[in-house]
Amino acid sequence: MITEALRSRPKHMGTRLGTFGEVAYTLAPKAVDQLLHLAYRVFPDSAASKGEQSIDERASFEQIAMATLTRGVHW
Repeated sequence: MITEALRSRPKHMGTRLGTFGEVAYTLAPKAVDQLLHLAYRVFPDSAASKGEQSIDERASFEQIAMATLTRGVHW
């Protein structure tokens, strides 16, 4: 995506998910903030970040669904 932007120099470069988020935030900022807060809470602090011994942490269904929905953004 970055190399394409450097090569063709488009006026706007973004993903569909990003454009949708931009429009949704313009129309309903409070609802989007609440949704993003819920998404943030799907991934709790790891044992390592708490200074605890690392244990086998498996991803929950919600975490896998979030990673699938936002593929290419953070994963």
